[in-house]
Amino acid sequence: MNKTKLNYLPFICFLILALILWSLFLFMPNFYVDEYIHYSQISLFLSENYSIVPKITTFPFYHLVIAKVSSMFGYSSNTFGLRLVSFLMSLVSVWIFYLLAIKLNIKNYLFRTLQFVFLPISFIYFALIYTDIFSLFLVLIAFYMVISRRKCMAQLFSLASVLVRQNNIVWTGFFYFYGYILENGFNFSFKRILIYTKKNVGYIIILILFILFTLINNGIVIGDKEMHQPGIYWGNIYFFFAVVGFLFAPLLLKRVFSRVKINKVEVVGMVVGVIIALSFLAFPPLLHRYNLMPYFLRNEVLNYTYCENIWIYTFFIFSGVIAIFNMGFEKKDIIIFPFIFLYLVPSFLIEQRYLIIPLIFILLFRKEESAETEWGIFMYFLLLTFVVLF
Repeated sequence: MNKTKLNYLPFICFLILALILWSLFLFMPNFYVDEYIHYSQISLFLSENYSIVPKITTFPFYHLVIAKVSSMFGYSSNTFGLRLVSFLMSLVSVWIFYLLAIKLNIKNYLFRTLQFVFLPISFIYFALIYTDIFSLFLVLIAFYMVISRRKCMAQLFSLASVLVRQNNIVWTGFFYFYGYILENGFNFSFKRILIYTKKNVGYIIILILFILFTLINNGIVIGDKEMHQPGIYWGNIYFFFAVVGFLFAPLLLKRVFSRVKINKVEVVGMVVGVIIALSFLAFPPLLHRYNLMPYFLRNEVLNYTYCENIWIYTFFIFSGVIAIFNMGFEKKDIIIFPFIFLYLVPSFLIEQRYLIIPLIFILLFRKEESAETEWGIFMYFLLLTFVVLF
């Protein structure tokens, strides 16, 4: 009992630190970039006006939920109030991740949950009027229902996640396949697939509805279509590898200084890493118009690495590939990577928010390291979060 209390004490202390930092954003007088667009849409709903703001690219389900909950507490177009409601709903995702870590038998689930909380690219969005963490919450709870074999709830939350961000249709496909593997392993006989699909027909209905919407809407995004043209773009794929290489540098350093011989998987990872890194050097993707705006930290990093020090970006792309090959994913969890690819490749704009859900799944699925290593990764995330905030 005493040991359990001691283990939870630092966990609770760091959560309090997170709450203090998030509270600073709640009281910001000015809007943070796209916050104003979401605020405008919520304000329209609060005034019983159900028209769509032209710049809104997603279904306004998030905005409708925030508006309805805010009106219950009397927050009528109050910036602090809307942020608070969005924050409290997003905060539930911490609890869901905590439950998932336990469900997936992660022994150091407290360290992993703290890594989730202080993931540098997602930390600030908890307390802002953005769709991303609410979207993450729905995706995580849908996945929890999948591994809990609660099929109807999994499909219901999958639908809700797509209504918040259309590209979550990719995770709906992932849940379908992951649930199949949990029930049938990798035996893909026609009979098993048919039986499984009959039990999970909700996923097929969601896909059909999504296709119909895309045809009627003439695209995936609702508004600002000119800046979000669908296609196949490699910018976010390379960005994903580079961010993984940077975030999980402690794992690579530990592996470099270990005395264990290099295994076949690591050799394959090095070869694949070289190929992907060289492909970036040979054919660096073009940057979106929004990626050229100099007052974004992300754009400053991209400009520095693309234009002035491309070898740094290439190194982290290579490191990210090696890191993934060293994370020891279970066979059933490896299927996450094709879906990460499908999730990222349609977006021309290189955006760190698009990496949040893929990185969270990596946090959940990667093999467990020693308590010291997990603690070290958390402290590294904490340091990076303070750097980003600064």
